[in-house]
Amino acid sequence: MIVSFGEALVDLYGMPEGSTLDTAESFVPFPGGAPANVASTLGRLGVPVRFCGAVGADAHGARLLQHLKGSGVDVSAAPTVAQRTGITFVERLGGGRRSFLFYRQGGADLALSEALLEALPVAPWEAMSALALGTSALVSPSLEGAARRLLREARAREARVCVDLNVRAHLWQDRARFQSALDTLCAHAWLLKASEEDLQALGREPTLENLQALAPGAFAVLTRGARGAEAQVWDTTLHLPTSALEERDPVGAGDAFLAGLLAVLERGGSALWSTVEGWRRAVAFGQALGALAVGALGPVEGLRCVGPRELEGALAGDGGMVSNAGHGAR
Repeated sequence: MIVSFGEALVDLYGMPEGSTLDTAESFVPFPGGAPANVASTLGRLGVPVRFCGAVGADAHGARLLQHLKGSGVDVSAAPTVAQRTGITFVERLGGGRRSFLFYRQGGADLALSEALLEALPVAPWEAMSALALGTSALVSPSLEGAARRLLREARAREARVCVDLNVRAHLWQDRARFQSALDTLCAHAWLLKASEEDLQALGREPTLENLQALAPGAFAVLTRGARGAEAQVWDTTLHLPTSALEERDPVGAGDAFLAGLLAVLERGGSALWSTVEGWRRAVAFGQALGALAVGALGPVEGLRCVGPRELEGALAGDGGMVSNAGHGAR
C-alpha cells in the first residue's frame, strides 16, 4: 500500500473564471493539498493507498474526508483535530503560472504529530510498500516529528520513499530548517521528482543533472510543463516530449503526474521498475494524467474519468490512452 503523507486543504477559486483575488465576486471550493490530490488519484486508479494527514473537525474537514473516501482512499490515518482545516486561495496567472494565498497558520494539517500517529487504531505504516511526501511535510515541528517517524518505518520495512520536492519556500521562515528538511528527504529518497519551478525556487538551474545532485542514489524525474518530462534511470536518460495545448487550470498537474507514475510502479512491481521500459511507461502515464488534470478547473476534477482500466492500459504499454495528452505536468 502507498502511504501519501501531508496536507489536505480546501482550494478556493475566484469566480467568474479568470478573476483575480481582488476582483472575484465569489469563491468555489475544490479539494486540494498535494498529498491528498495524489492519494485521491491513486484511489481512483484502484491502487491501494492510505492518506496520512490531519483535518479539522469542521465542515471543510468533512468535505475532504468525504472526497477521499469516495475516491477509494483509506483514511484510517487521517485524524480530525481541534484546529481548523487549512484553506488556500488559488489565483491563475496565465501561461501555466499560478499563485497561492495560504491560510494554514495554526491549521489542522500542521498539528499532526508522532503522538497522534501512535494513538491511531491502525498504524499508518501497516502494509506500507511506498511512502510519498514532499518538503511541506516537515514545515512545522510536530508535523516534522510525524514525518520522521514514517521515514524510519519506511526504512525498517524497506518501503520505497518517493519525494516530490513541491517547494513552497514562503512557508519556511528559517532557511536553515528548510535546508535540513530538504537534506533529510533527499537522503531517504528512492525516487526524487521535481518541476522546473521547484529547482528555480532552490536557486538552481532546472536541469536533470541538478536534480540528481540532490539525491545521487535516487531515480530522478523532472517535469517541464508543455515541454514534457525527463527521467534518469540508471545510466539511461529518458525524454518524453509533449506538444503544448491550451490549458484551463495548471494546478494539480504535478500531483496527477506523480500519481500516474507511482500507480504504474506500484502495480507493475519490480518487474517494471527494474527496467528502463517500465519507467518509460510510468512517466508516459504520468504525462497523460497531467494532461487531464490541466483540462478542468480544480486540482483533480479532470481526473474523475480515470480508473483501473486506464491503469491496465498503461501497464500494457499504452501510456497515451488518455485523450488531451498534450499537456505536461508542472
